Amino acid sequence: MDFHVRNLTSIDSLESCPYERARDIYLSEPCARTFEEDFHNHLKHGVVVSTPRAFVMARRADRWADPRDIVDSAHVFDGGDCLHIFLASGDLQEIVRLLELSDHVHGRLEWLSWERDNVLRFYRRESLMSHGAII
Repeated sequence: MDFHVRNLTSIDSLESCPYERARDIYLSEPCARTFEEDFHNHLKHGVVVSTPRAFVMARRADRWADPRDIVDSAHVFDGGDCLHIFLASGDLQEIVRLLELSDHVHGRLEWLSWERDNVLRFYRRESLMSHGAII
């Protein structure tokens, strides 16, 4: 199953690689910044991982912060209890594996967040696991 987590929707076209599909999201919906700006912000302050099967940009956030700061890739948090998945595309199992790699950078954070339909959502990592989710 293929996903992108800007709005966590199924991807129809599988002809391009996950990186290209993630980049193309910026062409299909209004975005505050360009893909290149968000990409570079995550290279400096977060995690960017790309494989032939998945692409992920994520960074540490404080779930009690202003939601505008959480979704702003240029905002840098000094700490936080949440891994904000800013953008992900590709095979869901591979995305989960890549997110586990981010634990080596940020430590295993208790909360995960992402936007779906432009609504910021938070999930306790252990709760997702106990409900049969794979993260």
